[in-house]
Amino acid sequence: MPPLLPEAAEIEAALSAAPSHLRGDAGVYVLTESGYRQVRESGNGFTCLINRAFADAFEPECFDAEGTATILPVVLFHAQQRARGGTRQQIERDIEARYARGEFIAPRRVGICYMLSNRNVVVLDRKTGKVGPAGPHLMFYAPNLHNQQFGATPDFASHFLIADEGSATAMIIVPVNPTASDVAAHH
Repeated sequence: MPPLLPEAAEIEAALSAAPSHLRGDAGVYVLTESGYRQVRESGNGFTCLINRAFADAFEPECFDAEGTATILPVVLFHAQQRARGGTRQQIERDIEARYARGEFIAPRRVGICYMLSNRNVVVLDRKTGKVGPAGPHLMFYAPNLHNQQFGATPDFASHFLIADEGSATAMIIVPVNPTASDVAAHH
């Protein structure tokens, strides 16, 4: 279980994932010893939390309505099973089985998960559990797609890549220039 933050700090960090104009009405979940707990319902279809599926990861995410309906239940399930002592391998098998039974579904349309925080520590390699810092970025749902289909490269030479390629939760990741967004926020 990753270290827990005081609730106010967890909320602030979770909301840092979203653009400022969405934060006031976004739903928020905080991590507890038994999994996530909703502390605020969404008034705009967006839901924010800090995804910590891997012990050292710190991934403030803010899902749109489609991600809230399709990806968030997987994140919540993962945390609940982890809190109950499940291993990463057991949890991943359970998630795959739930997808196969239709209990979890891939996003049904294009949508976005904002990760605009400057505090991102993301999973770089799921097999080894390696994590590392990442700048602000946008993630667009791309179920079952692969980098090769788009000529994307892991070094971002193509200016984007597909994370978790080939899976129901694959996403196109596009880095964001924080300087440009800061300038835009002031105009």
